[in-house]
Amino acid sequence: MQSFNVSRLTVLAVLAATGCGLSQSTPSNEKAPRNEIRLALKNPGPVVLVVQPSGKADTSEAYGDWAEYLNTFAAQDKSMKILKLNGRRCSELVASPQLNKPYNTLFLRDAEHALLYRGMILEPDIYVKGKAYMAGKPSRETARRTGLEEVKLEIRP
Repeated sequence: MQSFNVSRLTVLAVLAATGCGLSQSTPSNEKAPRNEIRLALKNPGPVVLVVQPSGKADTSEAYGDWAEYLNTFAAQDKSMKILKLNGRRCSELVASPQLNKPYNTLFLRDAEHALLYRGMILEPDIYVKGKAYMAGKPSRETARRTGLEEVKLEIRP
């Protein structure tokens, strides 16, 4: 009888490559992952959804500025909930709007209305306008001037 020295990792790799024994779907008797956006909206206080790419860390100067402005904005209001998601997770949770940039910020007024900024926010005044929108006091400036657009938010069940 011939013996084989096969590691557990090799077996898992073979199963994954052939699609055997591993399932990507959630069995019907398990609960689906919770929707972080719906949970955040249940609590009092404004909710900001920040979508950023996952993977290799961005070390650009623009990224540093963007992160600094976001952190400063977050520190101004402790009741504000800031959710950071990668694009893939956001697509799993949000049906609309479609996000076509690597960086996006959604200022959520409620479960159906949001103010969207596509790209990195590199002007702190955009956060002021986003906060006013969440408080029900939207700016009268056009999207063309600010880059902000009011969108219909559709969160997946």
